[in-house]
Amino acid sequence: MSNGRKFEIWREYPGTYTLAALWSIVYVAMLCSQYAGWTPEPDPRTFAGLGPMGIGVVSEGTGQVFGAWNTAQILSGQIWRAVTATFVHFSLVHIVLNVFGLVQLGRLIEEWYGPRLLIGLLIAVGFFGNMLAALARPVVGTPNAMTLMISSGGGSTIVFGMIGLVAVVGKRSRSRMGRYLYNQMLMLLVVNFLIGLTIPQIDNYAHAGGAIAGAILGRFHHALLGLYDHRPRICRIVAMLALGCVAAGAIGQYWVARVETELVGQFRQREKIFELGTRLPGLKDRFVKRTVLGLKGAQVIRPRGRFLLPGANNLLLPVPDEIVDRNRESLLAETNRLTALVYALGDTAITNAWKPVLAEARLAFSRPPAPGEIPEFIGKLDTFEKALEASVKTVDDTIGVTASRLTLWKTPWPNVVWTVEGPKIKSLAGPAGSRGTAARPGRTDGRTNRPTGLPPAKTRVVPRPESPPPQRGDEVGY
Repeated sequence: MSNGRKFEIWREYPGTYTLAALWSIVYVAMLCSQYAGWTPEPDPRTFAGLGPMGIGVVSEGTGQVFGAWNTAQILSGQIWRAVTATFVHFSLVHIVLNVFGLVQLGRLIEEWYGPRLLIGLLIAVGFFGNMLAALARPVVGTPNAMTLMISSGGGSTIVFGMIGLVAVVGKRSRSRMGRYLYNQMLMLLVVNFLIGLTIPQIDNYAHAGGAIAGAILGRFHHALLGLYDHRPRICRIVAMLALGCVAAGAIGQYWVARVETELVGQFRQREKIFELGTRLPGLKDRFVKRTVLGLKGAQVIRPRGRFLLPGANNLLLPVPDEIVDRNRESLLAETNRLTALVYALGDTAITNAWKPVLAEARLAFSRPPAPGEIPEFIGKLDTFEKALEASVKTVDDTIGVTASRLTLWKTPWPNVVWTVEGPKIKSLAGPAGSRGTAARPGRTDGRTNRPTGLPPAKTRVVPRPESPPPQRGDEVGY
């Protein structure tokens, strides 16, 4: 091929190949983001048995960060995800099949409408197809809360929109070639629908929504031909508006990703506080054992009978130094572990409440505490635990405020279908200032169809188990 004809195909179909290049660039960016650790990596168990289908898998979390949608997000106002989701692909097979379909049908449609009008129409088909799928899923699908959280993404909405458009144009042309196109497109729709019924990762709702949007667009075929032939300025405006919508969606998604990252950090802060609370009984147990073992004896026999020896009724046997040393080292290790968790939180109130407990624990490491020091140590532990409870309440309030920022407007949820789950979901994703949560922030040759979401923020007290599990090396009777 000569240098003059090297980019001849690109010049003939610039709209089709530009959109295919954008899909590929976003997919590579998703893989790089996972590799760099900026977004969650996929769980190896989810694609261990997929074989070639598991090559280049992208996690649902990464897909959510780059703009995949679920019904809860669309209904809460993040409608730009209906555009950005068409650029999100979840595996190498996924994007290869969609790019293949885009190139095969896009070149045909680009000959009809030109590159500018093609880009505008395909972006519009992807948007309205995903919107139809998001609105239909809670009404037609299984009525439970997980249906609202099913994540979806991929350019197949646009591909099926092109199939629907070509089928309608072929049907209305009343020619031999038109009938051939109509039959081929109809066969593609039926085959892909049957495949979607057997593979749970394929989103038939998005495919159907794209096909419906494309079929409606095909009814205006002659008007679109007139725009391409006689209104080039309008075609340029359509292309600019479409690209502007994509840019606005990318900006909106960047803002949402930052808010979701902040929300995830707050949930992790909450989990660290609960981890601290669950470790406090173990520290208390080690402190008490340190006191008892300091007596160099353990109560193992309580004599019974009519005649008792004068003096104490308990028989104390000496404890080996090995057990005493193990308890001492265990107390130090647990103290250091809790100290690291406290300072990792970065909470001033928790740090100040921990310092008296830390001083007592380190003093107990240097010498066995007296029995009278146990109540004082327990009182300081209670003060520290109250500081943890106050911090949990503060973090819960912060989570509610942050999550409410993801709800851009109050949507009339379909309570006719969601008789039980509808009010519950509305209370979790309410207007600004209310308590709530938001879905986060993700395969095969179809669209991903997996539930994603963050856990709800519920106020809880720090757990205080009565008897913590025994620690190895601390077993002793007393």
